[in-house]
Amino acid sequence: MMKKHLGSFISLKVLKENYRSIIDEYKIDTLHIHLPYYIDDQNPYYADKTLIPKSITYDEYKENVKFVRELKDYGFKIYIAYPVFVSHEGINERSELLARTLFGKVYSFRVCPTNKKIIERIIGDIRTIIDIYDIDGIILDYIRFESPMAGFENFFMCFCDNCLKEMERKGFNPKRIVSDVSKFIDLLHTEDFVKSFINNKGLAVVDILEIYDNYPGLFEWFRFKKEHIEEIVKMLTRIMKNDGGRNFIVGANLLSPWWSLIAGQSYSSFSRIVDIIEPMLYADWMQWEGLTAVKEFSSISGLSRDLLTNFYFVILGLAYFSGLKSFDEVRLSSLGVESINYSMNKINIWNVGGAKIWPVLMVNPLDFIHKFLNERLSNKSTMNKEFLLESVRILKENNADGLVFFMFDRGDKEALKEAAKVWFE
Repeated sequence: MMKKHLGSFISLKVLKENYRSIIDEYKIDTLHIHLPYYIDDQNPYYADKTLIPKSITYDEYKENVKFVRELKDYGFKIYIAYPVFVSHEGINERSELLARTLFGKVYSFRVCPTNKKIIERIIGDIRTIIDIYDIDGIILDYIRFESPMAGFENFFMCFCDNCLKEMERKGFNPKRIVSDVSKFIDLLHTEDFVKSFINNKGLAVVDILEIYDNYPGLFEWFRFKKEHIEEIVKMLTRIMKNDGGRNFIVGANLLSPWWSLIAGQSYSSFSRIVDIIEPMLYADWMQWEGLTAVKEFSSISGLSRDLLTNFYFVILGLAYFSGLKSFDEVRLSSLGVESINYSMNKINIWNVGGAKIWPVLMVNPLDFIHKFLNERLSNKSTMNKEFLLESVRILKENNADGLVFFMFDRGDKEALKEAAKVWFE
């Protein structure tokens, strides 16, 4: 039997307090961490010097190198989590590098995913990380286009001149994409259209074909996003394997199967490229992901939040597990553990390339004001020890190769110990 791994996203602060207990008590053998850059005058990886990330001092860097070596000597594998298409300090004020929505708005939280200078910066970051730290791999995070949780308008990115040219380069028709996506948005304003899917309890094949027939550019847009992300993942994987060596691990965080393709992430494509796929199987975020878009579009269209929430629950299949929920019910609850089972079944089917599957589980109660939604989200009604343990059992039954705890720092430590016991027993 192949060894199963247990990993965790964890802060350096917690590790420095007592990293030995992470292995000894929780049996975690793989760390997902963030390490700051050290950039000296000899760094050759940034052609545009204005895009060089902020650097720590040499003494701070040497201290980090020493600590990473200490962690590895104790038995940990070290993976750096790298946020790919996120706007970094110094970039979020340069509009020419940022994403632009279909409606012409500059979106400062995400960079343009086709901009050559941005791609060069990403490559420079990754090559620098591999060069300065003795790590075992890199996990690509935010390797996607935007999700609806950022808002209705922000979801429709990127439509800058660079992206329109890239669409054409890849064989798509940018004018048709812009036209059909815009027309489909107009259709969504129609209450009868939205209600028809709720009343029919889903999309029939004839519905999908009719939408495709009337709005082929909409499907081209989703196809473009998927193909572009695949191209970037291939390029970055090639660079990491070349710089880090054949045994250097390349992984990627993917949205759950409900949302992944919407944001340009294809499990099938990723499985042929990377070593590890880490599906973010958060039973809360699986249903929260559409809320900001619902709130924003409700104010634009005049359609009720509850109606639009029901709409995405039906067309995505979420209603199959929980029935229809109101907007407020969704933001103050989560899906049940059966959603994790369904997700793993789908992922195993899509894993045509044989990548290792390391699902990521949310392990702590959440109750906070979301920055885009500007309303409270809470999973406290469902997130407890029993939920966590049953989720782990389901992942074992579905032959997951590894398991990753998200937000270990804030999790119930006794519950995490029991979860580790269930995972390895």
